[in-house]
Amino acid sequence: MKKLLTILGIVSGIAIWVSCESSDSCHCEVFENIGTEEQPQLRYIGSLDGTCDGVNQEENKVYQNVSCD
Repeated sequence: MKKLLTILGIVSGIAIWVSCESSDSCHCEVFENIGTEEQPQLRYIGSLDGTCDGVNQEENKVYQNVSCD
């Protein structure tokens, strides 16, 4: 789990850097874990308008709120 959190931290840092180039003020980044729970590998799927609140979250997917304010 610690490795997953470390990877998520790295990925979210990259996602925030990349996604804040646009004029969006807030959106939800979606990643799919194509690895295992012990060895996660996240693949970027896309982004959704608004926040991740209220999104029907699917198994093996990671949802990250990104704010560009």
